Amino acid sequence: EPILGLDANHRDSFYKELVKTYQERPRTFILSTHLIEEIQQLVEHVLIMDQHRIIINEDTEDLLAKAYAISGPEKMVDEYTAGLKVLKTEMMGNIKTAYLLDRLDEQRVIPDQVKIVHCDLQHLFIYLTNGGKSKEKPCYFNHVSTSGSRYGNCLRLGAGNCINNLPAWINYFTQP
Repeated sequence: EPILGLDANHRDSFYKELVKTYQERPRTFILSTHLIEEIQQLVEHVLIMDQHRIIINEDTEDLLAKAYAISGPEKMVDEYTAGLKVLKTEMMGNIKTAYLLDRLDEQRVIPDQVKIVHCDLQHLFIYLTNGGKSKEKPCYFNHVSTSGSRYGNCLRLGAGNCINNLPAWINYFTQP
């Protein structure tokens, strides 16, 4: 994780330098980060693992083109999303939001009270790795990875119960 511990200004400098060096000599960079939202504009291809399986291996643009948040009155959202791949739903009062990863049929009529927006990569990652029926909590980091590094892979899920052991993890990293 090359940006671990960098403040916002230095992370921005790192990203600019990364783009500059890519423009000078195009090649593949593999980035591991917990700050998915920050790198979304830099990423051309996404690989997401869940339960030790690759669940997404797609160009970022194609992936985000079919990632949506659909919100409105519960009944209307349910009717609109029927038959679509819904990753997660949330209720706030009588408003329901359904997050989905699916192509929308242009012929499907959008009710007046239903709002459709695209999801960003970070939220899509969260919903894909923790939004279904699985009760397992996501593991975005491991206190010790298999390579012996103290830092884990943000795109790895279920490698351990590190969320349940968060106090121990914090203690591990804060010891002198």
